[in-house]
Amino acid sequence: MFREFVAGVSPKQIAKNLNREGVPGPFGGPWSPSTIYGNAKRGTGMLNNELYVERLVWNRLRYLKNPDTGKRVSRLNPTTEWMSREVPELRIVPDDIWTAAKSRQKHTRHANRDSGRHRGGETSAIPVLGPDVMRHLRRRLHHVRQEPGSDTSAHETTDAATTT
Repeated sequence: MFREFVAGVSPKQIAKNLNREGVPGPFGGPWSPSTIYGNAKRGTGMLNNELYVERLVWNRLRYLKNPDTGKRVSRLNPTTEWMSREVPELRIVPDDIWTAAKSRQKHTRHANRDSGRHRGGETSAIPVLGPDVMRHLRRRLHHVRQEPGSDTSAHETTDAATTT
């Protein structure tokens, strides 16, 4: 997988090839491009799994409950809170291949960002909030936190959602 990616094969094509060959995905289901590409900042996806280069990292994410939906949402912890340990017996990707894959990933990420491409070549439909909207959201959030008997930890997810 790493060698194919370094050679220029897209995560979408790698996933198609694995599915055609009948190779089960990590949880037994089909492969998808996001299973392979993941999110570099969060360390998700096959191409970002540091375990393959003998590094076990944990405490990258924390999970909070959204008070509005009741659903669990993940938030990235600061890198200073991450913990890691070397596990040489688990290395399966040589350093040169890992480095080349990370380089290609960085290059394609910047190329997509600079061209306005987002997920499959489409232009992002995520609106950009102007300063007036952000001020309004901050005032509302401040008001919610000041309510008598309000549990500020329950509103932590709302804060993170409005500032990201």
